[in-house]
Formats: sequence, C-alpha cells, structure tokens
Amino acid sequence: MQAIDCAEPHTVEVVGGGAVPDAAAPPAWDSDPSRAAFAECDKAATAYLGGDWRTGRLFPVFRMPLPAVWQAGGRQYLCGIAEAADDMFAPLERVGSVKGGLAQDRPLALTCVQLAGGDQDAKGFYRTVDAVKPVTCDVPHDTEFVGAWTAPDGEYPAQQRLKELAGDACYLKIAQFLGVTQTQLYQRADIYTFWTGLTASQWAVGDRTAHCFLNVSSRTLLRASIRDLGTKKLP
Repeated sequence: MQAIDCAEPHTVEVVGGGAVPDAAAPPAWDSDPSRAAFAECDKAATAYLGGDWRTGRLFPVFRMPLPAVWQAGGRQYLCGIAEAADDMFAPLERVGSVKGGLAQDRPLALTCVQLAGGDQDAKGFYRTVDAVKPVTCDVPHDTEFVGAWTAPDGEYPAQQRLKELAGDACYLKIAQFLGVTQTQLYQRADIYTFWTGLTASQWAVGDRTAHCFLNVSSRTLLRASIRDLGTKKLP
C-alpha cells in the first residue's frame, strides 16, 4: 500500500489500527488475537463512517503484520474501508473521503444493485451470479438491499445449513421491508431472496454477517425502491 491524500484517486482509507500481542509468529487468521483486532476495526469503521459499514456500499480492509514485518518487530494491524465496485468485496477507485458517508443523508448507503450472471431460468432469474454492482434506485435494477443479518456464533455451518439459515433470515427481512407477512410474500412468484457474505474466511475472523436482498426478474427491471410495496404489483 502507498499512502496518498484522499483528495487523490484511491481505493482504501485507513480508519484505525493497533497492535497484537507479541508471539513467536504472526497470529493465524482464525485466532483470538485476529478476531479481537477485527472487532476493533469494525468499531473504528463505524465511527469513521457514522454508521454500520454493513449497510453501505462498502467493505472492510483488514491487514495483519506480514511475516517479514513480524520478524522485524512489527506488531501493528491496519483497519481500512473501501467503496465497493462490481462485487461487494472489490474496491472502487474514488476521489474524496468516505468519512461520514453513512451519517445524516447517508450518501454511501447500500440501496439497489444490478446483478450480472450466467444463464437464467425460464422466468429471467439468474442461476449463478458473477457480479453485484451497487447503483442508485433510479437506475434500472433487479435487486434491492433490505438489511443485514448476523448469524449466531458457533462453528461454521455446512453449506446447506448456511443457505437455510441465511435464506430464512433474509426472507423475513424482505417481508418486513415490503410490509407483508411471510405468507403473503410466499404467495408472490415475482420476488425472490438473494444474499451475499458469510464466507468461511469472514466467519473465521468474526464477521458472520450476510447482506440480504430482494430480487426480481431481469426482464422486469425496477426504476425505484419498492419499500412498503405491500401486496401491489411490481411497478
């Protein structure tokens, strides 16, 4: 990383840092010192942004000391934040700071996204998703963020169990976002559940959060938020 002024084009902003306890070797990614450091970075990012980074089109950049740095006596870890580009974990180059981006009018809030993927089913829903591009809701889109969900602590679940847990939790958030019951949402065939996150690597360092989205067919793109749509037809 090369330090530059935030007024120049950049991808990551440093929001904090600290030091991990001395040891013979750098902490493993899934160790208690790494999880404690990540938790501090989580707090630093929230303070810097004025809101939870999980509700923004942002993601954390967490760096522990490299082996060569550790051997030279370095024990410092770095907390960064980046704006998301075509993937929720790919950085977007920007000019100007993200500081305060989730306070007051929340200019960096995650709202709507446009998916890109492989083949589609007969209704126009992607079977696989390759990119999740944040956009403003007035831009044609097929997906809208409805909230973040944090899984209970514990061992990383098997993939099928993980899908069930996140799917059920996000389904409830979609129903609440639309202002309908889960039964009413189930009766619709035009709104699906989509979520990202909860990778094994995230879980290992203490981040057990999924981004929950509602998803409509790519053949019926939206041009505004559908919050509180109720049982009405898609616009």
